[in-house]
Amino acid sequence: MNHFRTTTRLTLLACVLALVTPTSAADDANVKIPVIFDTDIGTGIDDAFALAALVSDPKIDLRAVTTVGEGAEDRAWIVCRFLTAIDKREIPIAFGRGEQPKIAIDWQIQYRRHAAVVWNRTIKPVKEPAVELLFATLKAANEKGEKVTILAGGPLTNIALLLENHPECKAWIERLIVVQEVHATNPDPKFSRRRTTFQLDPKAARLTLAAGVPVFLLGSVPVNPTHKEIDALFDTCNPLTLQLQALNQLCDPFKFQFISTAGAMLITDEPAATWRDAHVLVDDAGLESLGKGAPNAKVSAIIKSKQVLDRYLKQVAAFAEPVVPKPPGNVSKLIEQGGFPRKVHVVEDFETDIEKRWWLTGKPERGETAAVETKEDVLKLPGGIPLVTPHSDKTLLALAGNRVMRATLTQDFDDKQGDRDVMYRAVVFNPVPGPPMGPNTRLSFRYKLTGTDTLRVQIFSLSNGYHRCLSLKGLPQGKWQHATVDMTQARRPDGTGGPLKEDERIDDIQFYVDPRADLFIDDIVLYDAAPDDEKEPFPRHITFTGWFDTGKQGAIGSGAEWPGEFEIVLHEKPRTWDAARSVVAKNGETMLRLGLRGMRPLVGEVAVRFRYKLTGTAWMELALRNSKEMREVKRTVKEPTRDDWATATILIPAARDGVKDQHEADELIIRIAKGSTLLVDDVLIYEPAK
Repeated sequence: MNHFRTTTRLTLLACVLALVTPTSAADDANVKIPVIFDTDIGTGIDDAFALAALVSDPKIDLRAVTTVGEGAEDRAWIVCRFLTAIDKREIPIAFGRGEQPKIAIDWQIQYRRHAAVVWNRTIKPVKEPAVELLFATLKAANEKGEKVTILAGGPLTNIALLLENHPECKAWIERLIVVQEVHATNPDPKFSRRRTTFQLDPKAARLTLAAGVPVFLLGSVPVNPTHKEIDALFDTCNPLTLQLQALNQLCDPFKFQFISTAGAMLITDEPAATWRDAHVLVDDAGLESLGKGAPNAKVSAIIKSKQVLDRYLKQVAAFAEPVVPKPPGNVSKLIEQGGFPRKVHVVEDFETDIEKRWWLTGKPERGETAAVETKEDVLKLPGGIPLVTPHSDKTLLALAGNRVMRATLTQDFDDKQGDRDVMYRAVVFNPVPGPPMGPNTRLSFRYKLTGTDTLRVQIFSLSNGYHRCLSLKGLPQGKWQHATVDMTQARRPDGTGGPLKEDERIDDIQFYVDPRADLFIDDIVLYDAAPDDEKEPFPRHITFTGWFDTGKQGAIGSGAEWPGEFEIVLHEKPRTWDAARSVVAKNGETMLRLGLRGMRPLVGEVAVRFRYKLTGTAWMELALRNSKEMREVKRTVKEPTRDDWATATILIPAARDGVKDQHEADELIIRIAKGSTLLVDDVLIYEPAK
């Protein structure tokens, strides 16, 4: 069973109120109930499932969606992509302005940062703030003689501001369904604080309860469907269930609640619940209690949860016909890695969090662990990396892949010839800032496939503005494998475009499989093939590659592609593109300090290779530095070449008993004598092959 599916918990209510549907709407099948959804979608999965309930219910006319909570605009873009994918473009979306409740968006932010949004393939939020869209929608309905139901799936910030700024709209609201959820205010469960809807904005809760509108308050007692039911829902592969599954894969499991979903379903299912009047109190901390006084809300009592659940599953599954991709074309074959590459353009092993901003599709997971007896056993594992170097021949812990990227559902990033009406499971990352290629581009990676033997590899050309792809068939399943492909064989889907050319700049690197399959990717290396006479083998593992042909230099922590202390300068002819030049640092040293864009684990024997041109005194020292521990591993470059380009390879042995050479590093420093000048290019930190 798929992991993403097994972690799903479609939590419906055992204690939910009866929602009074207008008689005319209930009796006339041709009359739909007008609804507005105010949501904090992007935090947890419940509001996404609620949105699916609203758009799939034939008795509901969803008039508008507004978003609330920290990052309200990002949440609105999530809704925009969702509604575009299911062809509901007519529904307007607006986001809350001003101070918003502190509730972080989780990994679902990746859904918002998709190429479909970035490249204007989706509808956009309206210019008006959420409060003004709420008011305009209510007013338009009132002019037709209608009242509107509002489902509040998040904090009541937008609703309270609406009632405060436009008190005349109170009479236009049929009912306000308030969902009392428990929210995690930090996307990392280790640091999570759990707060209820009222606690996120107590003032808004009190204003809403005192406004005199019909408030229906929902609480929760979880009732879970079977894994088989959830699998069946996602396996329908219709446009709606695919979008639900995509967000579900990105959602943090510990947040799963489906109170909003129940609220959405009960709008048109009056017999499923009973309710009672109550006087609800909210203190300054947002804590809720029942007191004496005139009723200001209807509180949930009983719900036929199985009835609601069954109807939901059938309703969403029947939304549309399934859509699955056709088999990919341009079938290619695996090739050998070859010797030590002429140049390494891109490396990604998914170990450094600072690079998350470039992970466009997929979710990181920890790889598989194995207890082994010797270093030789570690080397037999695909990508085996010792986490703890043994001080004897006893057991050591090895990790096959360490942190890896698991494919999640997405549309094809190819907006010109790709089939964007279907979804794929994919891993996509952006090797910012788009390096230029060599004449013989190769792509090496590790993968694990389940449910298919076919994989499509795709790359985007910044120079030409289109994608090229190739596909692999007959691949092994169920275990980690290594693959290398010749990217000069990639072509556009219609066969045009020609091969990748020297100096052509590329961008996104993409791996696609059928949406019903599963895929893991790790240890991606995009490189220019070794010369035919290269004797040195391909590195066992590459930790970092640094070239300076594109992108900006900036201070460490600035977000620049090349952080550190140095200058980027043009190569002198006949060399092309750029190099890094030493500077006089603040401490008076002449050096080149290159930030590694995060803390890099250094395991086994480490090699640092770079091309350089030294002018001045023939002295050069290299250091791998851990800036947090203020500790360096230093090596002197013996007899460096002067006044001409040369290549240096510095080896740092594996850790030994009592030796602390083995550690993490986030900076590479090359020091030279005062008055000297150093140019550096093609930096590579790697573990040599055994």
